[in-house]
Amino acid sequence: MKIEHFRQLINTELQLKKDMEVFIKAAVKESQCRISLTVTESAEGAELEREDYPVISTLYGRHDNPQIRLTEVYLDEHDEIYADGIDDDTGEKRREFYIYPEHYSDVLFFIGHVLNLV
Repeated sequence: MKIEHFRQLINTELQLKKDMEVFIKAAVKESQCRISLTVTESAEGAELEREDYPVISTLYGRHDNPQIRLTEVYLDEHDEIYADGIDDDTGEKRREFYIYPEHYSDVLFFIGHVLNLV
């Protein structure tokens, strides 16, 4: 392994995170500051399954790090990225997860799915 290759990979990752942040914020702003997943229950009223959600991400909560089925991505008044979703373990709606750079790939895929880009 060469240190130059390592540094190149690190720099590429940092640039990708910056580019993803710019894309996410622009997409959310173009969508009236909120991108929401529309899921419909079946005619029988059956409970939704994990497969009905395109992205399940481990997010940082105040007291835990739950697996969240993403349902919404939005910006707060300071232009910071947040997400809401369904806790995969409890089925509860969870709100206001701050999105850190390590979550950008999940959020990017979520946006791509909701906006039919993938």
